[in-house]
Amino acid sequence: MVSREAFADKRWKGPADFRFAAGLIVVPVSIGEMAHLGAALPLGVVDEGASARLVAVLGFPPTGNLLVDSGGRWLAPGAVPALLRFYPFRLAALEGSPQKALAVDVESGLVGGEGEPFFDGSGEPSEKVLAVAKALTRLDAELEATARAVGALKEAGVLRPWAVQVRLAEGEVPVEGLFRVDEAALQEVEDRVFLELRRAGALGAAYGQLFSLPRMGALLELARRVASAPRPSQDQDLESLLKNLDTLPLSP
Repeated sequence: MVSREAFADKRWKGPADFRFAAGLIVVPVSIGEMAHLGAALPLGVVDEGASARLVAVLGFPPTGNLLVDSGGRWLAPGAVPALLRFYPFRLAALEGSPQKALAVDVESGLVGGEGEPFFDGSGEPSEKVLAVAKALTRLDAELEATARAVGALKEAGVLRPWAVQVRLAEGEVPVEGLFRVDEAALQEVEDRVFLELRRAGALGAAYGQLFSLPRMGALLELARRVASAPRPSQDQDLESLLKNLDTLPLSP
């Protein structure tokens, strides 16, 4: 946690590239992000048991994150999930409390003696730290609202396992744990349930996810090329794929 005792004499800076996200294959997103993210990236649902999360799909377990190139560049600059823009900061739950506090990744290499101060000369949080905390708090509320909306879709029984297969040299590998909206099931819910989904804000999440379905085809095609080509060609391939999404096959 960012406290005066631990960070009074420390400074921080933002990352120079997206290497910090290279290990991520999904990242939670909010309904408010769906319009611009879904135009470039497939959006899916991850079932967390008691809840469900809307996520942007960045890659697959066999291939890793396909959106970060060999130099750490994000290859879909108009489609960066909000959570990634605040690194190395995040909100973390306080033990024994429903509240959250600002935390920072001290292992990021971005915390030390250079950059912006955490606290000002009077010992108060700096303006930039306060701005980050405020923005993350707002985003966290949006993500929780989105989780409730997606949870309503789950409760209504309109989510189905997403039958995604990644084609590698050794054959096709199924991707487990990813769900999508079944539009037919959504259209068949009772009027009462449909109204409840509308009130929960779940319809926007449902149709935003459905809108993004063709982007899975691009990501799967890229994964296939990555499996059979050196990394440098991948960087060029993704840029080409992102510019020509409409010519690619739809997802399964």
